Amino acid sequence: MSILVIGLSYRSAPLAIFERAAITEETAKRLLSDVHRAPGTREAVVVATCNRVEVYAETVTSSQSVQTITELFARHCGIPPDRLVPHLYQYADDDAFRHLLKMVCGLDSMVIGEDQILGQVRAAFRLAQDRRTVGRVLHGVMQRALRVGKRARSETSINRAGASLVTVGLDIVGPVAGKHALIVGAGSISTLTANTLADRGIATVTVANRTVRRAERLADNVPVHAAAIPLADVGDALATADLVVSCVGAGEYVVTADMVCRPVVLLDLAFPRGIDPEAALRPGAILIGLDDLVDRAHANAVDIEAVTRIIEDEIADCRASRYAEAVAPTVAALRDKATAVVDSELARLTTRLPELDERAHGVIARTVQRVADKLLHTPTVRVQELAAAPGGGQYATVLRELFDLPPNPPESATHTDPAGPDSSRIPNGTSSEPSGRVEGPET
Repeated sequence: MSILVIGLSYRSAPLAIFERAAITEETAKRLLSDVHRAPGTREAVVVATCNRVEVYAETVTSSQSVQTITELFARHCGIPPDRLVPHLYQYADDDAFRHLLKMVCGLDSMVIGEDQILGQVRAAFRLAQDRRTVGRVLHGVMQRALRVGKRARSETSINRAGASLVTVGLDIVGPVAGKHALIVGAGSISTLTANTLADRGIATVTVANRTVRRAERLADNVPVHAAAIPLADVGDALATADLVVSCVGAGEYVVTADMVCRPVVLLDLAFPRGIDPEAALRPGAILIGLDDLVDRAHANAVDIEAVTRIIEDEIADCRASRYAEAVAPTVAALRDKATAVVDSELARLTTRLPELDERAHGVIARTVQRVADKLLHTPTVRVQELAAAPGGGQYATVLRELFDLPPNPPESATHTDPAGPDSSRIPNGTSSEPSGRVEGPET
């Protein structure tokens, strides 16, 4: 058994490749189902956000699963494997868990410490639960990760650098009081944009969206004068907008260079890009893209160090738990053998001394059982402690050899060394259901 993550992000791929690889919500669902059905894959979660697409899988044969998942990844992204594979990253076991923790804590975001990733991972986990593609292993991994993400934000100030890309983007834009904003899109990023603009004194807001009803719902909840329009009317709305914020990647530019005919500030928060880069060449136009936001985002080194310690402590605790779980069958087998020996000897005693009354037999039985328990206490406790160290699985093997215990049952034998292999790039050419739901409110 192995935990595997294969992903693509704005850090790992050129913008042109990543824009082509960005997938829709429906495509993410299809990718999730296909990965879960793939040979050798037991569980799957797909995390697809504006700046990453990642597949988490619990697999039986990691090498074959890497090739299969990579091929599915390329197929659903619509990019030939030979063009996509060089930009994919791959982690396994502890390194996969570490990567997930860094992501939910915001250390791997464009804006260090941004909060939205926590809700996005939670939503991906819920989808996997709803589609029944997540089981005991990834359920535990995701629950731990979400708890660590919340802990990082409650015990440190990692999110002090900015709650989201919106905050940093609008900081670059500058004062907006008394101006008119056009927001393209009506999702969560658009909602955050509208409310942040309202807090900063924007005069009016126009929301453009393909589904006008969604735009109307957003406009109705903005605490300033707001209106909703269809996406087709963006060009007309640009005639009066001082600021345009694109929050939706549509696969094609929703704001083209030809639409920009007057001075305006253009803030593109979308992936794929929603504003034509050529718009920056129009007289009086200022275009701010995601690359500009990354350059301006900063976080306190003390907070990063504190979150890193939290992550490493969680990994060590998780590793110890897995080792303890792996050695549990050996401890149980040893206790079962001791109980069998005690029962056998008490039966022989009863046969040889039939005159023993029930009370005397009970006293002898309890005494012998206490002796066995005391003799077993130190080795069983010690083997559990030693199992938490790297290579600790050997102690369970030695214990089985010394006491002539049966081999591990097949299920236990499928577990890999929790230390896990080192992370690596994918080389060129590589092609018991839990009952609990994810905890906590949506972010």
